[in-house]
Amino acid sequence: MKVNDLVMWNGQAALITELYESKMWRTNTQGRAVSFKDIEPEPFARIFVRGYLHGVPIVDLKPIDETR
Repeated sequence: MKVNDLVMWNGQAALITELYESKMWRTNTQGRAVSFKDIEPEPFARIFVRGYLHGVPIVDLKPIDETR
């Protein structure tokens, strides 16, 4: 994925405006005791959807095929 790609997120079409890395603690797999020093940053995208910007992990986005 790259900047200006169209993606789906939570059933909504969105536009990627920025790519960056950030740390995210997932309590469902890593438990409740947060320790950011123990995890590595992962790829994130800042997306524009319904008039707002959101920072979302890339794994939560689905590319939209623009060739159709």
